[in-house]
Amino acid sequence: MTPRTRRRVGLAAVLALVALALWLNWPAKAPQGPSSAARAAADAEPKVAEPPPPAAPGTEVVAIEPLPPENAPLAGVIAPLAARADAGDRKAACRLAMELLRCEQLEDYASIMTAPSDPPKDEDAATGKQRSAVQDYMARERTWILERLEQCEAVPAALLSEGPRYLEQAALAGEPEAMVRYAEGHHWPPSGRGMMVGQDFDRWRRNAPGMMQRALERGYPGSAFLLMIAYKDDFGFHAALVPNDPYQSMVMNLLHARLYGSRGMTGLYRDMDAASQARATREAEAMHLRYFQGRTFSGYPYPFPAYAQPLTGQATHDFCRDP
Repeated sequence: MTPRTRRRVGLAAVLALVALALWLNWPAKAPQGPSSAARAAADAEPKVAEPPPPAAPGTEVVAIEPLPPENAPLAGVIAPLAARADAGDRKAACRLAMELLRCEQLEDYASIMTAPSDPPKDEDAATGKQRSAVQDYMARERTWILERLEQCEAVPAALLSEGPRYLEQAALAGEPEAMVRYAEGHHWPPSGRGMMVGQDFDRWRRNAPGMMQRALERGYPGSAFLLMIAYKDDFGFHAALVPNDPYQSMVMNLLHARLYGSRGMTGLYRDMDAASQARATREAEAMHLRYFQGRTFSGYPYPFPAYAQPLTGQATHDFCRDP
């Protein structure tokens, strides 16, 4: 992949994320259950550990040690997180994975974003304004990357490449955000170089199907939008594993709209008859109540890649915290 192509890949990813956030205008098992394809994929996947049941009234509950603050200096949190992760703490494994992946992937991502660009062509005022906005965003991102890379110098070299292993560990242990990130391929380099070769890819292809659905059923709102995309088309690695199902895509679209208070994208489903639309609305409402107790959420509609700076108005990524 040439430097020019790699830069285009990275820039397209950033622009897609920003445009999606603006487009959505976010303030941002149901009675019939998932489709037969989703159930079959889930049955074929290795079993993921179930979360512990709630304690009975009067039973003493042992407090789980909270994760370090998101802005805590990396030098002070890596070793404690590694010790907790190696002892089986799935949230610590998730947080450690994302910190390590960010450090490992920033170099790759930075090389994409700083590659020489094509000379600008004649452009009108609107296009020039858009270009200026993109350049401002990229300038802020370069500063953010340099700040993160400075902190990453505290990570032991032997641990730096272990991010994918810890993310897979957390996902297989049933941590919802880790399941979503692993299914989406967040453990692969931003350039995509070498990702489809070897046992890691084969294992992901076996393990990823069904993870997004189970994360949804555990009340993780960041899975609804990705399931909507997966059922609609094959845009993304996880989406390519899920058979298209327009009805289920509409259900997830309506559920996402309830979860994030957005208007949804019902225009994508104009071919759906009125009866199916009404049934999808009831199913989305049932899922909202069953899995999310009717709650609404704010922020980005799914986990943001670790190597990209948080969007304007979002101070941190808040890796692996309960929504």
